Amino acid sequence: MAVKKLIVIVIMGMFILISLAVGNIGLNWVTENDFCKICHGTEYELYNDPGVSLDYAHKTQGVSCSGCHEGPSASGELKFKYDIGLMLVYDILGSQPAPVPEDEVNIENKERCLKCHSDFKEIMVGRVVNPHENVVSCAVCHTGHERGVGDEACSECHATPYNMLNTEGGKHSKKGCDFCHPQHGYIPMCQTCHGMFHGTSGEFEQCSRCHINSHSPRTIEFEFSASATLNNKTFVEDKNVCAKCHSDQQTTFEVNPTKHAKLECIMCHPTHGEKQQCTNCHEPHDATMTGGDCSNCHTNGHVPTRVTYPPTTSNELCASCHGAVSKTLTDSNTKHTGLACASCHPTHGQIPTCVSCHKTPHGPALTDCGISCHISAHDVWKVKDTKLKG
Repeated sequence: MAVKKLIVIVIMGMFILISLAVGNIGLNWVTENDFCKICHGTEYELYNDPGVSLDYAHKTQGVSCSGCHEGPSASGELKFKYDIGLMLVYDILGSQPAPVPEDEVNIENKERCLKCHSDFKEIMVGRVVNPHENVVSCAVCHTGHERGVGDEACSECHATPYNMLNTEGGKHSKKGCDFCHPQHGYIPMCQTCHGMFHGTSGEFEQCSRCHINSHSPRTIEFEFSASATLNNKTFVEDKNVCAKCHSDQQTTFEVNPTKHAKLECIMCHPTHGEKQQCTNCHEPHDATMTGGDCSNCHTNGHVPTRVTYPPTTSNELCASCHGAVSKTLTDSNTKHTGLACASCHPTHGQIPTCVSCHKTPHGPALTDCGISCHISAHDVWKVKDTKLKG
């Protein structure tokens, strides 16, 4: 009787061991990637699809599906296997288990990440990205199987650069956020796309010295080293810095030295590309002139003494500088009075010869009209008292 009992115990023990072995093999199999693929084919393909993504990055490091989805410690692994088994039972029975509360899923998700990334705070020290230690779920930003989250998702946390990019971004606004930031917190070198735009000498390698915000690349702040005062504010500037990009303007100053050539660039250009109104420093020629009128004649602020004007320029505008001459012309009431100043003086300062219009009405011997008789072209009836030789 004792022998039979022993045999039964041995058989039962072997059965239990075999059952446990088979069960353990089954439980281990449900944590394999190939098992997950049965129901999660799309995620499985993304997991194996090369690219900048969280799941593929884990795949390259040999992290399996269960490596991310099971909880921490041995209890987390056991619970994961239990949940998979329970899910299979419900699936066979054609029913579904009660949904897990979202808060619990999020908390577990963070705990799962911290299994491997408990040092994330130390890694983030000194980087642009905030450690987000108060965020409940890592998946808020670190999405596992998703691709192409979209710029709108970035705007949730980065509203200021997102709005700036859309309003001031220029050609940058045509690119998605992930074009420059394929990974969160990654900031590329400008030269990656633009090369050495301002020459290859290496002098302008640090683009951010002038282009202070890549989301508004045309917003430029200068690098200064000498003092200049504008609107009661003191700035520092080195004109040579501007000349490195604007050599033509610097050459113009050297060839045409005027009072403007002695000024610092910031006096007229407080921000890059901005042009001050002339009337901010100079009194207008008359009360009717506005700052925009100055450029009708002074077409180049770097050579303000070079004056050009269209043939339609009004005599009143000329009179604002040449008042006495204009009065003489008006009072003389001659045919010259009805002419536009620009018709006789197409170039500022040019004095035409009388014979260019009148030929030689007093004979070919009298070509020096202004010297011989007509003292002023603005009052041609005023004739010099002289005796003609001949």
